[in-house]
Amino acid sequence: MAKNGAPRMLIISKSLGFMVNSLENSIKKEGIRVYRCEPIVSEIDSYIVEKDILLLFAGEYTNHSAGLLSYISSKCREEHIDFCIVGYPEEIAEIEKTVDASLITAVITRPFEMKEFCETIKSVAFRDEADHTIRSTASSGKHHILMCDDDMMFLKMVKEWLSGKYSITVVRSGALVAPFALNNAPELILLDYEMPVMNGAKVLEMLRRDKN
Repeated sequence: MAKNGAPRMLIISKSLGFMVNSLENSIKKEGIRVYRCEPIVSEIDSYIVEKDILLLFAGEYTNHSAGLLSYISSKCREEHIDFCIVGYPEEIAEIEKTVDASLITAVITRPFEMKEFCETIKSVAFRDEADHTIRSTASSGKHHILMCDDDMMFLKMVKEWLSGKYSITVVRSGALVAPFALNNAPELILLDYEMPVMNGAKVLEMLRRDKN
């Protein structure tokens, strides 16, 4: 949730190519203020002030940037900034060797559709709760499954089993299921029954009410 006014996102990217430009333009259309900088500590330090979200556009450079990744994750933790990552599975796996998974708010796996990307970022930027992880691997041509469980290790394991054949979006809070489902219409929703705040039964009740 934005600290003050419209949410502010900082995109960190080595490349300023078409993909990054498209992401920036799409995010701006959702009412989010966007800033960009190179993956240089001094530059990040000057841009990160008063930001709500930091989006790291991973690349080959992140495979050899343990110091940079540690700095970014520490700043996000200290400043209560949501840390989001876009990248291919192997790039994300390398980043997670350095960065504690609990510090990462959202992981968006390439390839992805721009609509799913925007919905994931909006779920982070405009949510009311502050401590839930969103993982989206929604890609073109695959059946879309939404999973909800408060156990991140379980989610990661099941995602690895299913992501070869299906597009998987993972959320750790029942409160995020209905808004995401309304905007993205997943073909299957897998719910954990026992979850804090809002359990699976309450989520199912909410989904049925919204459908009507």
